[in-house]
Amino acid sequence: MAAAWRPNGGRISDSGAQELRSAGIRTVMLTGDQRRTAEAIGRELGVLLPSEQTMDGREIDRLSDSELQARVRHTGAFSRVSPAGKLRIVAAHQRNGEIVAMVGDGVNDAAALKQADIGVAMGQRGTDIAKEAAGVILEDDRFQTIAAAVEEGRAIF
Repeated sequence: MAAAWRPNGGRISDSGAQELRSAGIRTVMLTGDQRRTAEAIGRELGVLLPSEQTMDGREIDRLSDSELQARVRHTGAFSRVSPAGKLRIVAAHQRNGEIVAMVGDGVNDAAALKQADIGVAMGQRGTDIAKEAAGVILEDDRFQTIAAAVEEGRAIF
């Protein structure tokens, strides 16, 4: 799962990343923040694991699609990512055979939301463009709601 992450003021321990990982879902973070900020937030949220790398937008821009495809397997946080970079990251994960859910709230997320297998827009602070591009709208804007929905869905099916 790729998320254009902006913490919503909830407790960090409630990020939902651990619950998703326990369910077999890998979470990565895409952000416009600087690399050090992305690393700190990623670690605090439990998204960026000690064994994972970070990558910034300039690095993404320099890589071929096949190089990016290899690197995303070991990258947990992406910083200073452009809209085109987000799209390439989602596509790289898909080429690796992954089912990709993208969570976003802005115009800059729209292309990646549309490309993802499951586009999830924030319902409260999401732009109309993000909501139109997404297939799912997260009404409460809480990332941990996704983990609860996965658990509920798996119990049903």
